Amino acid sequence: MKKFLLLLILVVAIIVIASMVIAPKIENGIEDSPATEGDSLSVAATCENNNGTWLSEYKECEYISQTWCEENDGVFTGCGSACRHEALDSPSICTQQCVPLCKFGAEALSEDIARSLAIANWGDCEECDELTINIVDNQIEAIYEGLKDDSVKTVKRIATISQEAGIWMLNNEQSSQFICQAGRGQAEFSVDLCD
Repeated sequence: MKKFLLLLILVVAIIVIASMVIAPKIENGIEDSPATEGDSLSVAATCENNNGTWLSEYKECEYISQTWCEENDGVFTGCGSACRHEALDSPSICTQQCVPLCKFGAEALSEDIARSLAIANWGDCEECDELTINIVDNQIEAIYEGLKDDSVKTVKRIATISQEAGIWMLNNEQSSQFICQAGRGQAEFSVDLCD
C-alpha cells in the first residue's frame, strides 16, 4: 500500500510540474516549434488575438508585425502578394497591395537562395567583375560591378521576394539603378540612365 501511495504521489508531482511548464507557453502563445500540427493551433489563436488573420491551409498569419513573427519563430514577409495563393492560370485580376505576413514551417532565405534567384532572373556575372547579393528586409539587391560596358560601370537591381508553397520567388523588379563610367554620367547609384 505504501508503494502504491508513493507511486501515486510521484505521478501527481510529475503532472503538476509538467503543467507548470507547458501552461504558460500556451497562455502566452510562445511556441518552440510552431511548424508542427498541434502547435499551429495555438499559433493561430495568438495570431488572431494580435489582430492577425490566420490561414491554416498555408500556416500563415496575415497583417501581423515582424516583431510578433520573429518572437514566434516564423519567417516574416513585409510585402506579400494579396493573390499569392491563387493558381497561376487563374483569370482573376489581382490588386497591387502589400500583405505583411508570417509563415510557419518555412525555410529562411539564405544568401545562396537569393543568389540563385538573382542569377535566374537577371543573369550571372559573365560581363562583370563581381556580383554582390544583399538581402534587405523583404528585398534582394543584386549589384553587378565592373561591367564591360562603355557607359554603365555598375548596375543594382532590386526586387521584393516572397515564399509560396515553400518556394522562394522573386517578385517584379522594383528598380534598376546605375553608376556610370567616368565622363558618362552619375558617379553614385541613380535611376537615371548613363550617356
